[in-house]
Amino acid sequence: MLEVWDPGHRKEMMAEMVTWDEIDKIMFLSTAVSLTEAKGHVSTGYAEWVNGIHSAEAVLFDYSVADGALLVQDGNLHPGLVEEATVRLTADQLAQVEKFVTGENGYPNPWPSKCYWPHHGVIFYNEGGKIIGHIELCFLCGKGYSDPPRGLSTIWELGALEEFFSDLGFPVFAKLEDSEAYFQKRKAEQDAARKPSTDASE
Repeated sequence: MLEVWDPGHRKEMMAEMVTWDEIDKIMFLSTAVSLTEAKGHVSTGYAEWVNGIHSAEAVLFDYSVADGALLVQDGNLHPGLVEEATVRLTADQLAQVEKFVTGENGYPNPWPSKCYWPHHGVIFYNEGGKIIGHIELCFLCGKGYSDPPRGLSTIWELGALEEFFSDLGFPVFAKLEDSEAYFQKRKAEQDAARKPSTDASE
């Protein structure tokens, strides 16, 4: 199951230079709080988080293009977003995601994690097409983040979310090296496509 990061911890870890010892301490305290407070906050649905959701898109992004940046920040999408991989969710799929991030079916990961390298997310829009919220996921370490940061359940269903993205056709990486190889290959293919042909006819 996936543990949702406290936004203060995320900002502290991703926006500042900290030592691994400090990161261990932060993550240990975060996990300890989750364990001692049982399931933490349990949400009954999207309405506790944000109102007016009309549509949503599942997305893939390369966090390393702007390491530490949110998937959506100040209304701007992450520069590492893979636009051609974006999938607009059906009403049924949107309801599935709601089930995975609300309710009380999740359990916290009992071990601290030094990583947070998200590659997957869901962006939520209102009827006018304005972004009103997003979630992002790191399947490598079992962490997640939402903006707005409050309103969803504290613990999400990691396995179900991972299967959900896989069924949509997204790559799901088993280790960091796999994600790096994927995005490096993609960049090389893009660079090759942009390179002028040397075989131009006379």
